[in-house]
Amino acid sequence: MCLDCSTGRFSVKGSQFRIAAVWLATLVLVLGGLEGLARLFVPAPPTLMGEARTAITAQGLPALAPLLDPDPALFWRLKPDLLRVPVAGRIGSYPIRFNVSTDSRGFRAGAVSPAPGARRLLVLGDSASFGLGVEDAEAWPAKLGGLLAQEGAPPGWEIINAAVPGYTAYQGLQFLKTRGDALRPGMVVAEFWANDKADWSSRSDMEHADMMRRQALLLNSRLAWAMNRFRARFSDAEEKKPAGRSRLSEKEFTDTLAAIAAWGRERGVPVMFLVWPSRRQVEERQDKLYGYQELVAQTAKQSGALLADPAPAFIAAGGDLFVDEFHGSARGCALAAEAVRGVLETPAGGPTPAR
Repeated sequence: MCLDCSTGRFSVKGSQFRIAAVWLATLVLVLGGLEGLARLFVPAPPTLMGEARTAITAQGLPALAPLLDPDPALFWRLKPDLLRVPVAGRIGSYPIRFNVSTDSRGFRAGAVSPAPGARRLLVLGDSASFGLGVEDAEAWPAKLGGLLAQEGAPPGWEIINAAVPGYTAYQGLQFLKTRGDALRPGMVVAEFWANDKADWSSRSDMEHADMMRRQALLLNSRLAWAMNRFRARFSDAEEKKPAGRSRLSEKEFTDTLAAIAAWGRERGVPVMFLVWPSRRQVEERQDKLYGYQELVAQTAKQSGALLADPAPAFIAAGGDLFVDEFHGSARGCALAAEAVRGVLETPAGGPTPAR
Protein backbone atom coordinates (compact mmCIF):
# COMPACT_ATOMS: atom_id res chain seq x y z
CA MET A 1 0.00 0.00 0.00
CA CYS A 2 1.31 3.48 -0.85
CA LEU A 3 0.16 7.08 -0.47
CA ASP A 4 -0.80 9.21 -3.49
CA CYS A 5 0.34 12.67 -2.34
CA SER A 6 -1.84 14.54 -4.86
CA THR A 7 -5.05 13.07 -3.46
CA GLY A 8 -4.08 11.94 0.00
CA ARG A 9 -5.41 8.46 -0.80
CA PHE A 10 -3.67 5.19 -0.27
CA SER A 11 -3.08 2.86 -3.26
CA VAL A 12 -2.90 -0.92 -3.16
CA LYS A 13 -1.49 -1.35 -6.68
CA GLY A 14 2.10 -1.76 -5.56
CA SER A 15 1.16 -4.29 -2.92
CA GLN A 16 -0.98 -6.28 -5.37
CA PHE A 17 1.87 -6.38 -7.86
CA ARG A 18 4.27 -7.72 -5.24
CA ILE A 19 1.78 -10.40 -4.18
CA ALA A 20 1.21 -11.44 -7.78
CA ALA A 21 4.97 -11.63 -8.37
CA VAL A 22 5.39 -13.86 -5.31
CA TRP A 23 2.60 -16.15 -6.46
CA LEU A 24 4.09 -16.35 -9.98
CA ALA A 25 7.54 -17.14 -8.63
CA THR A 26 6.04 -19.82 -6.36
CA LEU A 27 4.13 -21.35 -9.27
CA VAL A 28 7.27 -21.44 -11.41
CA LEU A 29 9.21 -23.13 -8.61
CA VAL A 30 6.46 -25.71 -8.02
CA LEU A 31 6.10 -26.51 -11.72
CA GLY A 32 9.87 -26.67 -12.06
CA GLY A 33 10.05 -29.12 -9.18
CA LEU A 34 7.27 -31.27 -10.63
CA GLU A 35 8.98 -31.21 -14.04
CA GLY A 36 12.19 -32.35 -12.37
CA LEU A 37 10.37 -35.25 -10.71
CA ALA A 38 8.69 -36.13 -14.00
CA ARG A 39 12.08 -36.32 -15.71
CA LEU A 40 13.16 -38.85 -13.09
CA PHE A 41 10.16 -41.15 -13.50
CA VAL A 42 8.44 -40.35 -16.83
CA PRO A 43 10.03 -41.55 -20.09
CA ALA A 44 10.73 -38.96 -22.75
CA PRO A 45 7.74 -38.24 -25.03
CA PRO A 46 8.00 -39.67 -28.53
CA THR A 47 9.74 -37.37 -30.98
CA LEU A 48 8.72 -36.62 -34.53
CA MET A 49 11.52 -38.77 -35.92
CA GLY A 50 10.77 -41.50 -33.41
CA GLU A 51 7.24 -41.68 -34.75
CA ALA A 52 8.59 -41.56 -38.30
CA ARG A 53 11.01 -44.42 -37.68
CA THR A 54 8.17 -46.47 -36.23
CA ALA A 55 6.18 -46.01 -39.44
CA ILE A 56 9.13 -46.66 -41.74
CA THR A 57 10.23 -49.73 -39.79
CA ALA A 58 6.72 -51.16 -39.80
CA GLN A 59 6.11 -50.54 -43.50
CA GLY A 60 9.51 -50.84 -45.11
CA LEU A 61 13.19 -51.15 -44.42
CA PRO A 62 14.53 -49.99 -41.00
CA ALA A 63 17.83 -49.02 -42.63
CA LEU A 64 16.01 -46.20 -44.44
CA ALA A 65 15.32 -44.31 -41.20
CA PRO A 66 18.80 -42.72 -40.94
CA LEU A 67 18.24 -41.15 -44.37
CA LEU A 68 15.34 -39.08 -43.04
CA ASP A 69 15.02 -35.70 -41.34
CA PRO A 70 11.97 -34.48 -39.39
CA ASP A 71 9.61 -32.08 -41.11
CA PRO A 72 6.79 -30.19 -39.34
CA ALA A 73 4.40 -30.44 -42.30
CA LEU A 74 5.44 -33.75 -43.91
CA PHE A 75 6.43 -35.70 -40.74
CA TRP A 76 9.73 -36.63 -42.42
CA ARG A 77 11.70 -35.92 -45.59
CA LEU A 78 14.84 -37.24 -47.25
CA LYS A 79 18.15 -35.73 -46.20
CA PRO A 80 19.77 -33.58 -48.89
CA ASP A 81 23.16 -34.21 -50.50
CA LEU A 82 23.35 -37.95 -49.88
CA LEU A 83 25.96 -39.65 -52.07
CA ARG A 84 25.46 -43.35 -52.76
CA VAL A 85 24.58 -44.20 -49.17
CA PRO A 86 24.29 -48.00 -48.90
CA VAL A 87 21.00 -49.41 -47.63
CA ALA A 88 20.81 -53.10 -46.77
CA GLY A 89 18.47 -55.41 -44.89
CA ARG A 90 15.43 -57.56 -45.48
CA ILE A 91 11.76 -57.00 -46.19
CA GLY A 92 10.08 -60.21 -45.19
CA SER A 93 12.05 -63.01 -46.82
CA TYR A 94 13.58 -60.73 -49.48
CA PRO A 95 17.14 -59.41 -49.09
CA ILE A 96 17.43 -55.77 -50.09
CA ARG A 97 20.63 -53.94 -51.01
CA PHE A 98 20.94 -50.67 -52.94
CA ASN A 99 22.44 -47.16 -52.76
CA VAL A 100 20.70 -43.81 -52.35
CA SER A 101 21.77 -40.38 -53.58
CA THR A 102 19.84 -37.12 -53.20
CA ASP A 103 20.33 -33.63 -54.57
CA SER A 104 20.63 -30.41 -52.59
CA ARG A 105 16.83 -30.20 -52.28
CA GLY A 106 16.45 -33.70 -50.81
CA PHE A 107 15.05 -35.31 -53.98
CA ARG A 108 16.33 -38.68 -55.13
CA ALA A 109 18.98 -38.27 -57.77
CA GLY A 110 19.41 -40.30 -60.94
CA ALA A 111 17.44 -38.47 -63.63
CA VAL A 112 19.22 -37.15 -66.71
CA SER A 113 20.18 -33.47 -66.70
CA PRO A 114 17.40 -31.35 -68.22
CA ALA A 115 17.79 -29.13 -71.23
CA PRO A 116 17.46 -25.36 -70.68
CA GLY A 117 13.81 -24.37 -70.46
CA ALA A 118 12.61 -27.93 -69.83
CA ARG A 119 9.19 -28.37 -68.27
CA ARG A 120 9.14 -29.95 -64.82
CA LEU A 121 7.40 -33.23 -64.16
CA LEU A 122 6.98 -33.58 -60.41
CA VAL A 123 6.63 -37.13 -59.05
CA LEU A 124 4.91 -37.56 -55.68
CA GLY A 125 4.70 -40.98 -54.14
CA ASP A 126 5.89 -43.58 -51.67
CA SER A 127 8.77 -46.07 -51.70
CA ALA A 128 7.65 -47.58 -55.03
CA SER A 129 8.28 -44.28 -56.85
CA PHE A 130 11.27 -43.47 -54.63
CA GLY A 131 12.76 -46.72 -55.94
CA LEU A 132 13.28 -48.89 -52.88
CA GLY A 133 15.60 -51.74 -53.79
CA VAL A 134 17.01 -50.25 -57.00
CA GLU A 135 19.82 -47.86 -57.81
CA ASP A 136 19.23 -44.15 -58.37
CA ALA A 137 19.09 -44.37 -62.17
CA GLU A 138 16.82 -47.46 -62.04
CA ALA A 139 13.85 -45.89 -60.20
CA TRP A 140 10.95 -45.38 -62.61
CA PRO A 141 11.08 -41.54 -62.55
CA ALA A 142 14.75 -41.70 -63.62
CA LYS A 143 13.87 -44.28 -66.29
CA LEU A 144 11.10 -41.97 -67.52
CA GLY A 145 13.58 -39.12 -67.82
CA GLY A 146 15.77 -41.29 -70.01
CA LEU A 147 12.85 -42.28 -72.24
CA LEU A 148 11.73 -38.69 -72.69
CA ALA A 149 15.28 -37.53 -73.39
CA GLN A 150 15.57 -40.11 -76.19
CA GLU A 151 12.53 -38.63 -77.90
CA GLY A 152 14.53 -35.48 -78.24
CA ALA A 153 11.93 -32.78 -78.86
CA PRO A 154 13.11 -29.69 -76.94
CA PRO A 155 12.58 -28.28 -74.43
CA GLY A 156 11.75 -31.73 -72.98
CA TRP A 157 11.08 -32.59 -69.36
CA GLU A 158 12.97 -32.22 -66.10
CA ILE A 159 12.00 -35.08 -63.76
CA ILE A 160 11.83 -34.29 -60.03
CA ASN A 161 11.49 -37.44 -57.94
CA ALA A 162 9.97 -36.12 -54.69
CA ALA A 163 8.69 -39.56 -53.62
CA VAL A 164 9.67 -40.60 -50.08
CA PRO A 165 9.40 -43.99 -48.37
CA GLY A 166 6.37 -44.24 -46.10
CA TYR A 167 4.47 -41.33 -47.66
CA THR A 168 0.69 -41.29 -48.12
CA ALA A 169 -1.53 -39.06 -50.24
CA TYR A 170 -1.81 -36.79 -47.17
CA GLN A 171 1.92 -36.11 -47.30
CA GLY A 172 1.77 -35.69 -51.07
CA LEU A 173 -0.90 -33.00 -50.67
CA GLN A 174 1.07 -31.30 -47.89
CA PHE A 175 4.12 -31.29 -50.16
CA LEU A 176 2.13 -29.50 -52.87
CA LYS A 177 0.83 -26.98 -50.34
CA THR A 178 4.25 -26.20 -48.90
CA ARG A 179 6.63 -26.64 -51.86
CA GLY A 180 4.59 -27.15 -55.00
CA ASP A 181 4.22 -23.54 -56.08
CA ALA A 182 7.94 -22.85 -55.67
CA LEU A 183 8.80 -25.79 -57.95
CA ARG A 184 6.38 -24.63 -60.68
CA PRO A 185 5.76 -28.07 -62.21
CA GLY A 186 4.32 -28.50 -65.68
CA MET A 187 2.78 -31.83 -64.64
CA VAL A 188 2.31 -33.79 -61.42
CA VAL A 189 2.34 -37.60 -61.25
CA ALA A 190 1.08 -38.97 -57.92
CA GLU A 191 1.44 -42.62 -56.86
CA PHE A 192 -0.21 -43.61 -53.57
CA TRP A 193 -2.33 -46.34 -52.02
CA ALA A 194 -0.29 -48.94 -50.11
CA ASN A 195 0.72 -46.84 -47.08
CA ASP A 196 -2.65 -45.08 -47.03
CA LYS A 197 -4.48 -48.26 -46.07
CA ALA A 198 -1.81 -49.31 -43.54
CA ASP A 199 -1.94 -48.79 -39.77
CA TRP A 200 0.31 -46.28 -37.97
CA SER A 201 -0.33 -46.44 -34.21
CA SER A 202 -4.07 -46.68 -34.98
CA ARG A 203 -4.17 -42.99 -35.89
CA SER A 204 -4.90 -41.28 -39.16
CA ASP A 205 -2.27 -39.02 -40.66
CA MET A 206 -4.44 -36.05 -39.75
CA GLU A 207 -4.56 -37.23 -36.12
CA HIS A 208 -0.78 -37.64 -36.13
CA ALA A 209 -0.39 -34.12 -37.47
CA ASP A 210 -2.63 -32.76 -34.71
CA MET A 211 -0.78 -34.77 -32.05
CA MET A 212 2.59 -33.50 -33.24
CA ARG A 213 1.38 -29.90 -33.23
CA ARG A 214 0.28 -30.33 -29.61
CA GLN A 215 3.60 -31.96 -28.73
CA ALA A 216 5.46 -28.99 -30.18
CA LEU A 217 3.44 -26.66 -27.95
CA LEU A 218 4.37 -28.74 -24.90
CA LEU A 219 8.04 -27.94 -25.58
CA ASN A 220 9.09 -31.48 -24.60
CA SER A 221 7.75 -31.10 -21.07
CA ARG A 222 7.55 -34.58 -19.52
CA LEU A 223 5.10 -33.32 -16.91
CA ALA A 224 2.74 -32.00 -19.58
CA TRP A 225 3.23 -35.19 -21.62
CA ALA A 226 2.38 -37.39 -18.61
CA MET A 227 -0.72 -35.31 -17.80
CA ASN A 228 -1.85 -35.42 -21.42
CA ARG A 229 -1.42 -39.19 -21.61
CA PHE A 230 -3.28 -39.61 -18.30
CA ARG A 231 -6.17 -37.53 -19.63
CA ALA A 232 -6.21 -39.35 -22.96
CA ARG A 233 -6.22 -42.79 -21.34
CA PHE A 234 -9.51 -42.07 -19.62
CA SER A 235 -11.14 -40.00 -22.35
CA ASP A 236 -13.98 -41.36 -24.46
CA ALA A 237 -12.00 -40.68 -27.64
CA GLU A 238 -9.13 -42.89 -26.51
CA GLU A 239 -11.42 -45.69 -25.41
CA LYS A 240 -13.28 -45.67 -28.73
CA LYS A 241 -10.22 -45.40 -30.97
CA PRO A 242 -10.41 -48.38 -33.34
CA ALA A 243 -7.52 -50.79 -33.51
CA GLY A 244 -5.84 -50.99 -36.90
CA ARG A 245 -7.11 -47.59 -38.03
CA SER A 246 -5.86 -46.84 -41.56
CA ARG A 247 -3.63 -43.84 -42.05
CA LEU A 248 -6.30 -42.61 -44.45
CA SER A 249 -9.79 -44.06 -44.54
CA GLU A 250 -11.27 -44.73 -47.95
CA LYS A 251 -13.10 -41.40 -47.89
CA GLU A 252 -10.07 -39.52 -46.58
CA PHE A 253 -7.98 -41.14 -49.30
CA THR A 254 -10.30 -40.21 -52.16
CA ASP A 255 -10.84 -36.70 -50.75
CA THR A 256 -7.07 -36.18 -50.56
CA LEU A 257 -6.48 -37.44 -54.09
CA ALA A 258 -9.27 -35.15 -55.28
CA ALA A 259 -7.53 -32.26 -53.50
CA ILE A 260 -4.29 -33.09 -55.32
CA ALA A 261 -6.17 -33.03 -58.63
CA ALA A 262 -7.81 -29.73 -57.64
CA TRP A 263 -4.40 -28.22 -56.81
CA GLY A 264 -3.31 -28.91 -60.36
CA ARG A 265 -6.58 -27.81 -61.94
CA GLU A 266 -6.47 -24.44 -60.14
CA ARG A 267 -2.99 -23.82 -61.58
CA GLY A 268 -3.54 -25.28 -65.03
CA VAL A 269 -1.17 -28.17 -64.22
CA PRO A 270 -2.22 -31.63 -65.46
CA VAL A 271 -2.26 -34.31 -62.77
CA MET A 272 -1.74 -38.01 -63.43
CA PHE A 273 -2.38 -40.80 -60.91
CA LEU A 274 -0.20 -43.90 -61.16
CA VAL A 275 -1.65 -47.15 -59.76
CA TRP A 276 1.26 -49.28 -58.59
CA PRO A 277 0.77 -53.07 -58.96
CA SER A 278 1.73 -55.73 -56.41
CA ARG A 279 3.61 -58.99 -56.97
CA ARG A 280 0.58 -61.06 -55.99
CA GLN A 281 -1.65 -59.14 -58.38
CA VAL A 282 0.76 -59.74 -61.26
CA GLU A 283 1.54 -63.38 -60.49
CA GLU A 284 -2.19 -64.17 -60.15
CA ARG A 285 -2.83 -62.26 -63.38
CA GLN A 286 -5.50 -60.07 -61.85
CA ASP A 287 -6.61 -57.72 -64.59
CA LYS A 288 -8.89 -55.69 -62.32
CA LEU A 289 -7.90 -53.09 -59.76
CA TYR A 290 -8.92 -53.73 -56.18
CA GLY A 291 -9.34 -51.91 -52.88
CA TYR A 292 -7.48 -48.62 -52.68
CA GLN A 293 -6.18 -49.16 -56.22
CA GLU A 294 -9.73 -48.98 -57.51
CA LEU A 295 -10.29 -45.81 -55.50
CA VAL A 296 -7.36 -44.22 -57.35
CA ALA A 297 -8.96 -45.04 -60.72
CA GLN A 298 -12.38 -43.83 -59.59
CA THR A 299 -10.97 -40.54 -58.30
CA ALA A 300 -9.02 -40.01 -61.53
CA LYS A 301 -12.21 -40.42 -63.54
CA GLN A 302 -14.27 -38.17 -61.27
CA SER A 303 -11.65 -35.43 -61.02
CA GLY A 304 -10.61 -35.41 -64.67
CA ALA A 305 -7.07 -36.53 -63.86
CA LEU A 306 -4.98 -38.78 -66.10
CA LEU A 307 -4.46 -42.41 -65.07
CA ALA A 308 -1.49 -44.71 -65.64
CA ASP A 309 -2.03 -48.40 -64.86
CA PRO A 310 1.07 -50.52 -65.59
CA ALA A 311 -0.43 -53.77 -64.23
CA PRO A 312 -1.41 -55.11 -67.71
CA ALA A 313 2.13 -54.52 -68.95
CA PHE A 314 3.54 -56.27 -65.87
CA ILE A 315 1.24 -59.25 -66.41
CA ALA A 316 2.11 -59.49 -70.10
CA ALA A 317 5.85 -59.21 -69.49
CA GLY A 318 6.12 -61.92 -66.84
CA GLY A 319 9.38 -62.72 -65.11
CA ASP A 320 10.77 -61.20 -61.93
CA LEU A 321 9.53 -57.62 -61.84
CA PHE A 322 9.75 -57.04 -58.08
CA VAL A 323 12.46 -56.95 -55.42
CA ASP A 324 9.90 -57.99 -52.79
CA GLU A 325 6.10 -58.24 -52.60
CA PHE A 326 5.58 -54.64 -53.70
CA HIS A 327 8.60 -52.69 -54.90
CA GLY A 328 9.63 -52.90 -58.52
CA SER A 329 12.91 -54.29 -59.79
CA ALA A 330 14.85 -52.33 -62.39
CA ARG A 331 12.83 -54.13 -65.07
CA GLY A 332 9.55 -53.45 -63.30
CA CYS A 333 10.43 -49.77 -62.91
CA ALA A 334 11.20 -49.59 -66.63
CA LEU A 335 7.71 -50.94 -67.41
CA ALA A 336 6.14 -48.36 -65.09
CA ALA A 337 8.08 -45.59 -66.81
CA GLU A 338 6.83 -46.78 -70.19
CA ALA A 339 3.24 -46.78 -68.90
CA VAL A 340 3.57 -43.18 -67.71
CA ARG A 341 5.18 -42.12 -71.00
CA GLY A 342 2.29 -43.73 -72.86
CA VAL A 343 -0.20 -41.57 -70.97
CA LEU A 344 1.92 -38.46 -71.57
CA GLU A 345 1.49 -39.09 -75.29
CA THR A 346 -2.32 -38.89 -75.03
CA PRO A 347 -4.05 -35.52 -75.60
CA ALA A 348 -3.58 -33.42 -72.47
CA GLY A 349 -7.17 -32.23 -72.62
CA GLY A 350 -8.73 -35.53 -71.55
CA PRO A 351 -7.96 -38.29 -69.10
CA THR A 352 -7.00 -41.83 -70.00
CA PRO A 353 -10.15 -43.93 -69.53
CA ALA A 354 -10.18 -45.41 -66.02
CA ARG A 355 -10.77 -49.14 -65.67
